[in-house]
Amino acid sequence: MSDININPEQAAFLHDRLNRVARTFALLPPFLEANLGAVMSAAYLVCRVVDSIEDCQESFAWKQQRFNEVRSLLSDPMQMDDILTLWTELDWPGLNPDETALMKLPDAATLWEIYGGIPDKYRQIIGFWVTEMADGMEGTLNPAAAPHVIKEGNVLVLRELEDYNKYCYYVAGTVGYLQTELLQAFYQFSDDVADTLRNYSLSFSLGLQKTNIVKDFLDDLNRGMCYLPYSWLKEVQKKPLVTQGAAPIWIQNVLVDVKNVLDEAVEYISTLPYKVNGVRQATLMCLLPAYQTILLAAEKSRLLFTQKHHVKISHKVLATCFEDAQAFSANNQLLRQYQAQIHERFENLLLKPDSIKAVNA
Repeated sequence: MSDININPEQAAFLHDRLNRVARTFALLPPFLEANLGAVMSAAYLVCRVVDSIEDCQESFAWKQQRFNEVRSLLSDPMQMDDILTLWTELDWPGLNPDETALMKLPDAATLWEIYGGIPDKYRQIIGFWVTEMADGMEGTLNPAAAPHVIKEGNVLVLRELEDYNKYCYYVAGTVGYLQTELLQAFYQFSDDVADTLRNYSLSFSLGLQKTNIVKDFLDDLNRGMCYLPYSWLKEVQKKPLVTQGAAPIWIQNVLVDVKNVLDEAVEYISTLPYKVNGVRQATLMCLLPAYQTILLAAEKSRLLFTQKHHVKISHKVLATCFEDAQAFSANNQLLRQYQAQIHERFENLLLKPDSIKAVNA
C-alpha cells in the first residue's frame, strides 16, 4: 500500500471521525501500519454511512433512495457534488450530531475524496463489500419482499432465526470479509492462511455483532427495534419486548449462542501469523472485550431484558483487555488458556453445559 497518498490532514480527519462515530473500530487502526490503518479507517467510515441510512427514522422509500446514492458514490465518487449537496439539505432524523455531520458537507466531501483517492484494487474491495451491506439492509427492510421484519406494538422485530443471521451477516459479516480481503491484499498471506482466515471471517464479525445486540438490547428497544428473532421471543411470551425479563434457560441459550460464535473467532486470530503482530493486537482488542461483555451479561442474567438491562464493561476491564491483547498477540497458547478460563467462568455463572441446549438446535 505504499502507493496510497493520504496526507496528514486527511489522516487526522479519519482518526477523529472514527472516534466520534465508531469507537470500537477506532481502537484498531493505531495498531496497524499507517497506510493500512488509514484505508481501514476510511472503509469503516464508509460502512458507518450505510449504517446511518438504516438507522435513520425515515420511510423505506427514503432509505432506498439513499442506498442507491451510496451505490453511485461507491462506483464513482466523482459524482459526490450533487449527492452530497442533497444530503446536506436533509435532516437525518434519529442520528446523533456526529453521525449527521458525517453525512453532510464538509465532512462527507472529505470522506469521499479520501475514498476516491484509494488505489483501485483496494477501493474495489471496499466497494464490493459495502455494496453487499447496502443491498442486504435494503432487502431486509423492503416491505414488498418476503417479510423479514414484523411489527409488535411499536417495535420492529426480525422474524426468524434465518433473518437474524442474515441481518448479522449484512451489517457485520460483510465488514469481516472486507477486513480480511484488505489484509490479504496488503500482506499477501500464504494460500492456506488466506483460506482459513476467510473461513473464519464470518464467525469473527458475527460474534462481535451478536455481542452488541445483547449489550444494546434496551437502547435498541427504546428506539423501536429488536434484533433477536421473533421466533425466539415467542418462546418466552415476548416478555423481553416489554422489558419483563425472560426464563433463565432462555437467557442462557441466547448467551451461549453468542459465546459459541466468539469461540470460532479465536480460530481467526490464531491463524494470523505472528509477524503481523499489530493486526493480531487489533483483532484481540475486539474479541477480548466481547468475551468480557458476555461474561458480564451472564453475571447480570437476572436483570437482562428488563428496565435494568445494562451490560457495559468498565474502563478497568477494558485496560486489562489491552494488556492481555499485547501478551496474546505473540502467544497462541496464552490465548487458548484465556479461552478455557472464559469457558469455566461462564459455566459457573450459568447452568452446567449439559443442561443448556443450543438455541438454534
